[in-house]
Amino acid sequence: MSESRLGLEHGGRGTPTRLRQAGGPPSGRTIAPGRRSCRATSVRSQGATTRCAEPLTAERLFGWHAALFPTGYSGMARIRVGAWRDDAAGPMQVVSGPLHRRTVHYQAPPADRLPAEMTRFLDWANADSGEPALLKAGLAHV
Repeated sequence: MSESRLGLEHGGRGTPTRLRQAGGPPSGRTIAPGRRSCRATSVRSQGATTRCAEPLTAERLFGWHAALFPTGYSGMARIRVGAWRDDAAGPMQVVSGPLHRRTVHYQAPPADRLPAEMTRFLDWANADSGEPALLKAGLAHV
């Protein structure tokens, strides 16, 4: 996902405009490539807190995901960024143990169910159900 799609439009000299607005480096300085992802993550986090009254959408989730993984890698593994996962490499699993003797602790539902399940989740997250926002945020991270 490009920086412009994340809302980090370039104002020249290698420093996105919104990063400067968010307290980025002084005019005339650039951000080293490795630090851009830290700054983008910081800006994205600020958007999550300063715009917390806005509805949670798939596009917002995808933007946060892309800011967290700007290279498209998680460690050494190539990952799909800014989109729902697919099952091209098999089901998503939480595993532990040595490579030759993995223990599967959790296997996610098939990827083809994600759009419908996420629509249900986003409807719940955005509904005015009377639950405290902090409780909903905590449940959303389980």
